[in-house]
Amino acid sequence: MGLRTLSPSLKAADLRSIKPPAKVGAPIYSSPEWIALRNRVRREAGGRCQRPGCNRPGHTVDHKVELSDGGAPFDNSTLWSTV
Repeated sequence: MGLRTLSPSLKAADLRSIKPPAKVGAPIYSSPEWIALRNRVRREAGGRCQRPGCNRPGHTVDHKVELSDGGAPFDNSTLWSTV
């Protein structure tokens, strides 16, 4: 005599239509000053990641010292191109 299984009493949820909330960045990242500086850092990096040991294409410009840790928002010396 085999074991009988019960049918699930709940339908599986279809989560494909649920989108995560959009990430909201600090207002400086949409300012003309940041966009110009970001583009300059990318150009000066030759489109490459500047993290030590990495030679992949760099797509993001990031602060070496996070703003929340006291980093300067528009100081070119505290920015680098990263993956």
